[in-house]
Amino acid sequence: MFKRYLEYIGFTENEYPYHKEQYKPATTTDAARLYLDYLDKLAKAHAERTQTIETKVSQIIGQSSTVISITSLFISLFAERFSGLNLYVSTFLLILFIILFLHFILAIHYAIKLHLINKSRYMYGSTSTVTSEKRASTLLKFMNGEIDDSVKMINFNANATNKMASNLVYASRCFRLGIWFLAVLTISVLLSIAVVKKSSPSITISNIKDLNEKSVRDLQIKTDTEVKQLKMQVDSLRGQLKKAMEKKEQLLQKH
Repeated sequence: MFKRYLEYIGFTENEYPYHKEQYKPATTTDAARLYLDYLDKLAKAHAERTQTIETKVSQIIGQSSTVISITSLFISLFAERFSGLNLYVSTFLLILFIILFLHFILAIHYAIKLHLINKSRYMYGSTSTVTSEKRASTLLKFMNGEIDDSVKMINFNANATNKMASNLVYASRCFRLGIWFLAVLTISVLLSIAVVKKSSPSITISNIKDLNEKSVRDLQIKTDTEVKQLKMQVDSLRGQLKKAMEKKEQLLQKH
């Protein structure tokens, strides 16, 4: 099972060995022209395929980098919540994060391999075909030589393109597995945070009996003081009212 998994993500031998093909020279110029037209179409098809692969590879590199950044930010935001998790749960989440991180890194690794020029060599034509002393002296020989060079170049370049395609396939597989692991990690983190009870600050009272007696005594003193003040205010109002009534009676007696 594990071996199949390693093969699935690219830990295998070269799946596209290079096969050489021998070209038998054409006997007429008309046949040689048809061969050249056909080989030209093949060369253009391989060039378009290579361009498509490079475009998809750039997309995988950008998407993998973005997902890694978002995942790292996501983990840092919820790091404080992880302190209340069980040790086994925290270990499980950590292992899950490492696995998905490695898959995205592996996807970027396969994608970057396509940009290594020294490992993506292509065969091209040479000027020696027309400058060499052994160059073709007739039209048919020259066309046969051109066909032979095209066959060699197409076979060699097709092998290089197949290697690029295999790296793209492995990068896509690693990226897809990384997305699945990211989904599992996200669900696991949300469930873990949901079940964790957030601790609330508490105050410990060493001698609650003494504290209650002191509070009652302070409250009683404060209440007595307020009652005395109210009595003084009431007495003052009574005195003022009494004086006002006396003044009123004196005025009535004068009249």
